[in-house]
Amino acid sequence: MTTSTVPGSPVEAIRSWLLRDWKGRLRPREVAPLLGEDADGREAWYFVLILPKPEGETWDAESLAELERGLRDKALEVGLPYPWYVVPRTGEDTVPEDDRDLPDDIS
Repeated sequence: MTTSTVPGSPVEAIRSWLLRDWKGRLRPREVAPLLGEDADGREAWYFVLILPKPEGETWDAESLAELERGLRDKALEVGLPYPWYVVPRTGEDTVPEDDRDLPDDIS
């Protein structure tokens, strides 16, 4: 899995947009796009989002869905094809170095 992005690329456009222009309820503090394979063996981007710590055990489903819809719309706008995935993490987590650090259900 790689974490590098190319300036001006669709992935970098999404990363910058999430950090600077996203107006949803959950505002990422850090965004790490990782390129790897999904469970079906397809090349996929994983957008690891470091989010503020949730008030309860996890973030509310609507806020996460809003964030995923926003990313989907931006991906369509900049021409990033599916598959791509949102991987929410708290500020206490570290950005994964590779797919061994991603949740089992998406890597």
